Amino acid sequence: MSETPKDIKYEFKKMDADILEGLTERTKQDAGAPFEADVLEALKALRVSDPAKWHRIRSELKALRVQVTELDRLTAPAAKDEGPANTVNVEFVAPWHEPVSGAEVAHIIRGTLGQHIKFQDDEEADAVTLWIMGSWLMDRWALFPKCLITSPEKRCGKSTLLEAIEAFAFKPIYAAQVSPASLFRMIEAVKPTVMMDEADQTLKNNDDLIGLINAGHRKRQANVIRVQEVNGDFIPVIFSVWSPQVIAGIGRIKDTLEDRSIRIELRRRLPAEYVEKMPADLFERHSVTRQKIARWASDFPQAHIEADAMPENLGNDRAQDNWEPLCKVALNIGGEWPERADRAYRLIEQRHADDDLPIPVQLVCDIWSLFEPRPYTKHIPTSSIVEDLNAMEDRPWREINHGRALTQSSLMRRLTKFGIKSIAMTPESGGGKVKCIRRRDIEESFDRYGNPKYDLPDPPKKGDPYDPF
Repeated sequence: MSETPKDIKYEFKKMDADILEGLTERTKQDAGAPFEADVLEALKALRVSDPAKWHRIRSELKALRVQVTELDRLTAPAAKDEGPANTVNVEFVAPWHEPVSGAEVAHIIRGTLGQHIKFQDDEEADAVTLWIMGSWLMDRWALFPKCLITSPEKRCGKSTLLEAIEAFAFKPIYAAQVSPASLFRMIEAVKPTVMMDEADQTLKNNDDLIGLINAGHRKRQANVIRVQEVNGDFIPVIFSVWSPQVIAGIGRIKDTLEDRSIRIELRRRLPAEYVEKMPADLFERHSVTRQKIARWASDFPQAHIEADAMPENLGNDRAQDNWEPLCKVALNIGGEWPERADRAYRLIEQRHADDDLPIPVQLVCDIWSLFEPRPYTKHIPTSSIVEDLNAMEDRPWREINHGRALTQSSLMRRLTKFGIKSIAMTPESGGGKVKCIRRRDIEESFDRYGNPKYDLPDPPKKGDPYDPF
């Protein structure tokens, strides 16, 4: 009969017997003898392996007026040593017995995704396939993005996609309603692929949890520090939060999290858009596939980890970083996959180019759209800027102030963070001074913070000269 982990940990050895020999006599001379560290460990082992002998020694020590209640506490096997019945466990996957090509497993994963999930575009399914395979190489990446799955409403396939990813991902664990403390302890213990559904609720007003998830973006920075009691002392302890993470929710998620993710946006299927119902035992059906992915990952050459596969910069350096591991996986798979990865990168990132800009940066970009087509305009009155911004279609300025339109004062408050201030100028036609914004201030902020791919709106049509100063 095999020993339990508890039996192994508390096995009573000859060394323990030597430590306990003469304990009663030593205690007569030194009341602290039973509480020495090596004695306590020996008593703890004896208590598990030979309860009868333990009680005899305990009775002898009690007769010597030793505080046996304290001794009982210090030698009791901790509840955690036996392990709760519902402790976190992950599947151990033995690599396949022979080499496996990346193209083979990519074909299986991609085919399964397309069979059961309706994506907006085929490129999104390609991106998820590459992300899944990349999750098996987590310990070898310096940076790895999250996979963020969103939809405008329920019943769009988010949970189905999570189940499909679970069937292929590295050591997947569902983590609904996870707390910050349980998240970093789970990651430290088993290094799973964390799969979090209903993130729109779980992450709502939960900055601590969002901060932990964000910290797991770069390997060197994927640590949290907590103070923990060790033998009566409180010392700082480092916990890792480095693990693949799949996060699903309705609507927009925190922008800092979106910025660290490959974003997949699902829509509800039309009646004519058919997909096969996912079997309940999909995970079990693909046990061999996971073995093959494990073998592919174990054989993944270091040359491909170090390869220069950085995609073109589309105006977002972090998006480049996020996609680099996926492009390296595609490089390893070969064939048409590098081109498919590039198409997925361009489609997904360009789709979110405007969405990714914070409101203050959008404001700078839209003001620049008033200057950019008029090279000789050096100043524009703030009143004219507000009027033109509020006239723009498909922009937030008409309702930016809790449902009310942008005003001159709210405009300048939002520009203050960029160091942009209005200046008072007198028009050539005379009259009182007018508050204006300088071209050079907006141009500098646009060059620093604006996205080169940002779709500048067409300015309202006005006759030139636009600058009355």
